[in-house]
Amino acid sequence: MGTVVALDHFRHLREECVDAPGFRTPKRPRIVGSQIWGADYTSADGIVFGLLKVREIASYYFGTYDEEFDQLLMEALEKAYYHDLLGHEELVRAIAPLKEILAEMINDDNRKPLSIGLVVLDLMEKAPVHVRK
Repeated sequence: MGTVVALDHFRHLREECVDAPGFRTPKRPRIVGSQIWGADYTSADGIVFGLLKVREIASYYFGTYDEEFDQLLMEALEKAYYHDLLGHEELVRAIAPLKEILAEMINDDNRKPLSIGLVVLDLMEKAPVHVRK
C-alpha cells in the first residue's frame, strides 16, 4: 500500500541521497613518472598498480563512476590475477578496449594525463613475459 509523504520531506530525502557521504568527487590524479616507468609490469602487482593508476586518471576525467569502464577494468584485473594461468595474450585482449576508450576521450583539456594512462596500458601490453620454471 502506498504512503503519503509531504513534498518538503520528499525533497529533503532526495537531497540527502544526492549528497551521500560515500560518493566523493575524485581528486586530481597524482602522476609520478618514476612510479610509472619503474613499475614491473610483468608481475601481477605491477599490472594491478598500472590498472589502478589508469582508473585513478580516468575517474577524474570521466566522473566518479563509469560502469562500462569499471567493468572492463575488473575484467583486466581478473586477467592480471590469473596471468600465470591464462597467459599474457589474455591480458592484452582485456586491455585493448580500455585503450580504445581512453583514446576516444582525449581532448585538449585532458591530453597529457589520459596519454599517460595510455602509456601505462602500453607498458603492460608490451612488457616482456618471462617464462617461470
